[in-house]
Amino acid sequence: MSRTSTFTSANDGVIMPLADDKRQDGTPLSIIRNTFPERKVVGISARTLAKGGGSVHCIAQQVPKTISIG
Repeated sequence: MSRTSTFTSANDGVIMPLADDKRQDGTPLSIIRNTFPERKVVGISARTLAKGGGSVHCIAQQVPKTISIG
């Protein structure tokens, strides 16, 4: 079975989904950490992302600066 995963880089870090399976999550984390040694790699539960209705790219969207009118 082939598995694919998506990740996104944001500022000095990389965000990637995890399967919440310690037997499987270590290898992808190691690959991404070795690929981006200068960045902090953070894994987030894919279940948590799915409950929020999106994936990694959704949680890394830009947040506009709030301005005060008046």
